[in-house]
Amino acid sequence: MPMPKTKETRTLLEDRLEPIGRLSAGLAHEINNPLGLILGYTQLMLKEAKPGDQFHEDLKIVEKHARNCKKIVESLLEFSRSTETSKTLASLNNLLREALCEVQLRFTAKPVLIKKRLTPTLPLTSVDPKKIKQLFINILTNALQAMEGNGTLWVTTRHDAKSRRAVVIFRDTGGGIAPEISHKIFDPFFTTRPTGMGAGLGLAVCYGIIRDHDGGITVKSTPGKGSTFTVWLPLEHIGASPG
Repeated sequence: MPMPKTKETRTLLEDRLEPIGRLSAGLAHEINNPLGLILGYTQLMLKEAKPGDQFHEDLKIVEKHARNCKKIVESLLEFSRSTETSKTLASLNNLLREALCEVQLRFTAKPVLIKKRLTPTLPLTSVDPKKIKQLFINILTNALQAMEGNGTLWVTTRHDAKSRRAVVIFRDTGGGIAPEISHKIFDPFFTTRPTGMGAGLGLAVCYGIIRDHDGGITVKSTPGKGSTFTVWLPLEHIGASPG
């Protein structure tokens, strides 16, 4: 399941995503302000409410769902790519380590084994560190959720000197992707998860980030055996990596 390779196919997909991105940005901005007020006033009332009372418990439920909505709004903004891409030389290995630390904190109750094979001589490259880190977090989160708390995740980096690319590979032992939906996984708002478990924007955001960096992503999956996501980024600048 590769990303579009031809200029014509890529343009068709971008033409389809552009109006969705504009709509997403508009909705996100419209929702953000009232949502912030709801969350703010809920937190103020929580300070006054007595812990253990039904009113306090009800407020906690409101706060929980308001925070979930806030995450969806943030995903909408990421998908719409309303923020500029600001590139600098960075170590992909370091960004991967940071992403792994953040994701592992969210999945502390899930006994997933994570194995890292990071090439220590991976060159620095010109990227937007914040966006590339978000790309890694989205793919890692997707893999951990697919394994449902049981399995192994391999994270590998390597340097393809011939094509001047940095390659990052994520291989999980999750349930895999059914062939009949494999072509939809990068579509915005497409998800197989139950309601409340995500807005289906994670991989769509990945597509936008990869496109902004002139990179690519491919997916190979076997139902019942797992999936492998391979990301490559052009090495515009060659330099020593801090590991």
